[in-house]
Amino acid sequence: TLQQKLMELQQLVEDEAQLRQASDEELGRKQATNLEALPKAMSAERQCREDALGKLEDTLRQEQADERQRLSALLQASELRWQQLREATEDAIKHRVEQHGTLALELAKAADALGEETRERQKD
Repeated sequence: TLQQKLMELQQLVEDEAQLRQASDEELGRKQATNLEALPKAMSAERQCREDALGKLEDTLRQEQADERQRLSALLQASELRWQQLREATEDAIKHRVEQHGTLALELAKAADALGEETRERQKD
């Protein structure tokens, strides 16, 4: 009858309302749990990033130190090579000056000999 159908519908509505309320409560608990877990997850993520950043900074510092050592070694090698070239240049200049002095002395002797020979010829 109509009364019975109304009771059945009312029961269905009440069951649906209870089911929805239980679902809403479950969803609220899950949201609360997620809201509680979110700061912890964010903190863990922040810590992970800070750790990774720290490792990267350490790696970059080590690479920078290695590069400085490499450049220092190159600079020392360049300075040594520069010193060697300077000494070789000085030796070459000294040798040239000595050669020039010897040549000038020989030319002076030859000039004296020619002058002497010219005087001898003029006397004759």
